[in-house]
Amino acid sequence: MSGGTVPSEDILNRKLDLCVSNALVKSGIGFTAGLLVSVLLTRRRTWPVWLGLGFGFGAAYTDCERSFNPVSVPGVRIVPSNSVVHTEQPSAFDQLQKRVGSMFGATADAAADNASKAASSVSDTAKDATDKASSIGENAHHRFAELSSSAGEAVEKQWNNLQDAAQGLSQTVAEKSKELTDSVQGATNDKVRAL
Repeated sequence: MSGGTVPSEDILNRKLDLCVSNALVKSGIGFTAGLLVSVLLTRRRTWPVWLGLGFGFGAAYTDCERSFNPVSVPGVRIVPSNSVVHTEQPSAFDQLQKRVGSMFGATADAAADNASKAASSVSDTAKDATDKASSIGENAHHRFAELSSSAGEAVEKQWNNLQDAAQGLSQTVAEKSKELTDSVQGATNDKVRAL
């Protein structure tokens, strides 16, 4: 490797890194935009998410293709290193195209920032709703536990009362049967003596 040249492996690695990072960022932006459209406009259908993800991957693929094959970009030509490069002044159309491209880039960046802010607010709202639902569930569980324990105590109290009443009834029946047996036995003894 000489002092001024860059190895082709480094160039390839940089281009691959750029392609992968572009694919992740642009598919993430497309996914987020599709998710927002799905949640806000299409009643949670999945096709906007897939469409946004596809647009993101498509944009990343186009940038990657331009990076690896610059000849496919209109207006690009490869000049041999031994020829003299003639520099031209950019035309008005080229300047206008450059300004429009920078404006679109700034608009795309602003849209991506707004989409990420909206996605974070949606995720915060969903987190708050989940927290509220879990606290409501915990409160309901505690209330159910209180009611079940109080109901258990009431049932136990009624059971004890019922047992006491049954025991009292059995004692009364035993006393009455003893009195009846004593009176029958006394009457029988009287009749036996009378005979």
